[in-house]
Order: sequence, then structure tokens, then C-alpha cells
Amino acid sequence: MHNDIVINYALRWANDAVQQDLDKVYEVSDANGMYLDELFDFLEENMSVRLALAEGRFRQLKDPRFDASLIEWSKHWGYNLYYLKMWHPDGALLPVRLIYAVNHQPAQQAIWILGLMPRGDEYDEQSEFAKRIRRDYDDHGIPRWRAQ
Repeated sequence: MHNDIVINYALRWANDAVQQDLDKVYEVSDANGMYLDELFDFLEENMSVRLALAEGRFRQLKDPRFDASLIEWSKHWGYNLYYLKMWHPDGALLPVRLIYAVNHQPAQQAIWILGLMPRGDEYDEQSEFAKRIRRDYDDHGIPRWRAQ
């Protein structure tokens, strides 16, 4: 007999700012907004994808087509922040990146959806968006790692 340990990273939403980001996507393109809504449903339903995101082992998944990676500047600030780049089935890249954080603490394990960053932001750590992400990260008590 053996014990199976099930780790289930819950999906959490940082605040209304994520909805406002999504509303801006819908203002430009209903197709992109609907795709993101479908993506959120997919993440809610798929524990194995959430686990892959939490473990940072997600590179160019084919269906749906994703690519996730650590935001490089975040580790210098002690944050555990990632981006998720997404493509439509026809190969078109979505104009936003989903920004998320991971809380690995037992009993608090979660993937926190923090925002939808416009592609033009270029991961600028001093942008208003980056400042909002860091503030929301801290406000939700997601632990920081020791800055490098």
C-alpha cells in the first residue's frame, strides 16, 4: 500500500484589475476576448495544466498552443512571476500575455492570475502594469523568494 499525494494548485484571481484587462481586450476584439474566456475555463478544469504552470515546465504546448516562462526581472525583485503567451488555433498570436504568480506554500498552493499584459509592454519592470502586478502580488500575500 502506498499513499498518493495530490497537489492541486487552485486558480485564483488577483482582483477586478484582471477583469478590466479582459474588458480592454474585448473592446478591441471579441474573438480575442472570447478566446481568453475559453482559456480561463480550460485552466479552471485542467489540473494537470495548472500543475505544469506551477512547476514552470511549460514550453510550447501544442493544443491549446501556449508558451510559459519566468519573467526574468521578477527574480531580482524576489517575485515568482510568469508569463503565458497564447496562440489562436489558426496560429495568430494573442495581443496580450497572461501574467501569473505561483504560491507553493502547502495549504495555500495556487496559481494567481494577476493581469493581461499588452504585448507592447515588453516586460518593462518600471511600467505602470509591472508596478500594479507587484502591488497585487504583495497584497495577496504571495511569498517572495530571496532576491538574487
